[in-house]
Amino acid sequence: AFDVASNLELALEDAIATGCRRLLTSGGATSVYAGANEIRRLVEQACERIEIAVGGGLRHETAAEVARITQAKHFHGSVRHWQPGYGGDLDGVPMGQLVTSPADVRTMITALRTVPSESEHT
Repeated sequence: AFDVASNLELALEDAIATGCRRLLTSGGATSVYAGANEIRRLVEQACERIEIAVGGGLRHETAAEVARITQAKHFHGSVRHWQPGYGGDLDGVPMGQLVTSPADVRTMITALRTVPSESEHT
């Protein structure tokens, strides 16, 4: 519900006022990559009064850049990908399942851990 609020800054203050401790957001965008700059503003506004958790379309290919831009400390992602199954198509629908690879999880964790904070750049 947060990401569809008409004013994210006011919605953040409302969430803080309720005693909420963590807020999952894509910055009001279709993905965290697209909403990274807005998430950054929310992290700054929150000023550690609430944890801003980055989530919604987080991909290991862009995780390091999203972490660098947002300066967030909390991330949520499924790192799933489609794995075709056996038996071909069922009435034109491909058979398969969404799976999470341990290697992809390790790649995501590594990407997020190796991003220096901006204070380390200055």
